[in-house]
Amino acid sequence: MDLATEFESSTRQINNIIMAAVPSPNYQGDLTTLNPFEKQRDQIINHLEDSYNSQTLEMVQTKEQTDIANNVRRQVNKSENEHRAVQSKVENAEINLKKSKEILQHQIAKQQIVINLFWVLGSTLLVYIFLKSSPYVHVFALIVLVVGFAYVLQNKNLRLSLVPLISSLDWNTTPSFDSSKWTSTIQGQ
Repeated sequence: MDLATEFESSTRQINNIIMAAVPSPNYQGDLTTLNPFEKQRDQIINHLEDSYNSQTLEMVQTKEQTDIANNVRRQVNKSENEHRAVQSKVENAEINLKKSKEILQHQIAKQQIVINLFWVLGSTLLVYIFLKSSPYVHVFALIVLVVGFAYVLQNKNLRLSLVPLISSLDWNTTPSFDSSKWTSTIQGQ
């Protein structure tokens, strides 16, 4: 045989092998074996997906409930703290108002006493002005002073206001004179 014929026969054989119809494989038997496993796998995957979704939903709901409870608790605590702060401010304001009211009442009482004493002194001055030529001017002035002071001390409103005024005075202190202020001023000149 010659080389060309041999080449042709090998080529035909190769072409026959290549062109020959390959029988289709029969997977039916394999599929019937694998099909129950696929169904079981799909059921397991579906069950896992459902479990995952329900667990995720429960976790989200639990987290939301916890957040809401914490927010409510925080707001309640904040409200209680604000209420306590406002209550203490109101109590402090009431105490300050009471102290201011007492101070104002003392000041009004002192002012009324001073005004009445000025009326007494003014009346005494008028006695001196109108009776300056009378030999009894000092007697009349003394009578006006005694009656005026008696009126000031006997006035019910003033008597009630004199008690806190007198009790507020510090009778145990003695006036002191600090001569160092005067000497340093004099030496500085």
